[in-house]
Amino acid sequence: MSRTKQRKAMQARHARWERNADVKLRVFHSPPLPETYSGVPVPTTARDFCKPHRKDAIHTHARQLVTAYNRKSLAHFTGPLHIEALVHHQTTFEPGSAVEILGLTYRKSVILIPFRVILDEQTNSPTLACEVKGGWQFFEEWLSIFKAPPNRSLRKNATQIQQQWWDKNGKTFNIMGLPVELRRLIFEQATCVEHFPIPYTYTDDVLSYCGRGAELSGRDNPRRKAEKKVIGTPNISLLFANKQIYEEIKSHLQYAATKAFVSEFGLGSYIHPPESSNMAGLLKLRHITLDFDDEEYVRFFGCSSALGRVDLAEDGGAHLLEKLPSLKSIRIHFKSRLPHDHWNSGLLCL
Repeated sequence: MSRTKQRKAMQARHARWERNADVKLRVFHSPPLPETYSGVPVPTTARDFCKPHRKDAIHTHARQLVTAYNRKSLAHFTGPLHIEALVHHQTTFEPGSAVEILGLTYRKSVILIPFRVILDEQTNSPTLACEVKGGWQFFEEWLSIFKAPPNRSLRKNATQIQQQWWDKNGKTFNIMGLPVELRRLIFEQATCVEHFPIPYTYTDDVLSYCGRGAELSGRDNPRRKAEKKVIGTPNISLLFANKQIYEEIKSHLQYAATKAFVSEFGLGSYIHPPESSNMAGLLKLRHITLDFDDEEYVRFFGCSSALGRVDLAEDGGAHLLEKLPSLKSIRIHFKSRLPHDHWNSGLLCL
């Protein structure tokens, strides 16, 4: 295909992009498309761009502004803008620096835009500008000209709009583009908030951190028997997505996730793992839940079943908790309420 046909095809794609995305510009004309830039043929598709230089200050600043623009609307999930480099070279973010042409891509459309750094007279600071109609305009202001696609702006019904889009276009999105706080909430729900560690398997393997997940029922009414249903191994397929997700989920399972135990034996097995395992992991145990039977609570906390007096109680298993230096919280679940006449029978100590 000749250069003329390539240029016309690119301009046609640009026109379709504006029409489909409902983009309205006050002042915008795509600059003339050069055949070469710094001796390199100009890309015609998003795949033809090169990897930017790590010290390309103009490209880095433009990418930050484009990312901030994407996150202001559902374009962050649907069809985000991207800024690409045409050549691999170093630039400085100082007024008077050389002009650099970058490619703004939207799906498969490409717009070539010249960039330079100019001095903002109001703030007296260097600001990124792009060439528009033969003049220079602040790039951040130029991005604000774009309108979000219809029915996709973040307003009161943003949640419903997102759900409609996901139902129509598939329930996938760029999870790594979310803030780290939101990713933690997603990983927490995917791997369960509370875990039953697997006894005798406490190694450096993340699977032993996961254990088995659980869900509670009957907690809305204290007079009902509160049951805990084990729901099997949590969703660990996320661990194989990439290294960053693996590290974030592993950190959640080690630090934030609550470890639940249904017996004193299970707690002891977790605190006293085999000698070949990684004992350093115990230093990271911060939150635990005890879900024993009522009689086992009496034995665990050393309550005398005869007198109900703590000062005369025998040593129980509660000393195991002293081996957890980072422990911050203990939650106790009672499976049932004892009858009224049991309060004076010495079965419980407070």
